[in-house]
Amino acid sequence: MTINGADYRRDYGLSQRDCATVCKSDSCCMAFEYVDGQCTLKSRSLNGTIVPKTDAFLGLCLDFDSDERDRFWDHELGGTIASEKPNMERDSCSEYCSTIENAVIFSWRTSNEMDMDAVKGHCKCISVLHNIKLSFGSFSGFLL
Repeated sequence: MTINGADYRRDYGLSQRDCATVCKSDSCCMAFEYVDGQCTLKSRSLNGTIVPKTDAFLGLCLDFDSDERDRFWDHELGGTIASEKPNMERDSCSEYCSTIENAVIFSWRTSNEMDMDAVKGHCKCISVLHNIKLSFGSFSGFLL
């Protein structure tokens, strides 16, 4: 599977693990596609639906040791909704979703698109990823 577009770099002869390491070490990389030794990095402008691609592995890159890359800033992750809650404080979304059975992803977007720093917004807890949407003022991540 993959998400088409946003390709900005390609390396050959790498293992899947090496491809993930290259993505994690590159601050411009949000995701990578790996197919039989070919590693394609995808930029932070990634926006689209997951589609089938023979033998392709899609990986999303987070760095939990970095405040700038510990989640996907300005992106909503969408998919099968295990639970959602409107009017939730931004810092409470991941904590709330961690209590929801089958949830593996949290996604929060502001209730006021004119105020990117709004404290209240809409929280979704996702069990299966289907798409990534560029959405200013939002953020998403994986539950640990």
